[in-house]
Amino acid sequence: MLMSSLEVKPVETAAEQDAFVFLPWRLYRDDPHWIPPIADNLREMAGFAPHPFYEHNEVQSFIAFRDGVACGRVAAIVNRGHIERYKEQLGFFGFFESIDDQEVATGLFDAAKAWLGEKGLHWIRGPANASLNALVTLPR
Repeated sequence: MLMSSLEVKPVETAAEQDAFVFLPWRLYRDDPHWIPPIADNLREMAGFAPHPFYEHNEVQSFIAFRDGVACGRVAAIVNRGHIERYKEQLGFFGFFESIDDQEVATGLFDAAKAWLGEKGLHWIRGPANASLNALVTLPR
């Protein structure tokens, strides 16, 4: 029996950005209850287009491919306002979507965890997508 190949990688190209953004359209196309997000808004929130949140924060998106077909995604998010206010070495994850496959999910979360670890963050919380409403922490 042949094993299919899984690749989890940082999103770097425009084609990978499109695969990241539009993965839910493929995953949920047969779900009559799914309401798609606004693609341009998703591009901003994922850090692929300018957004005020990323003036002070960072994101690294990851995409999983199985045999060359996008099958999962996640973003690792550094929210400096949260770190400064709560004194937690905590990163966030968001935009998680995956086929029903533990290997894909584990690969994505391992990639997010490793990237946040490189930033000195030792904990991960989510899901929490980058949003000025959800993640920006205002001074007291």
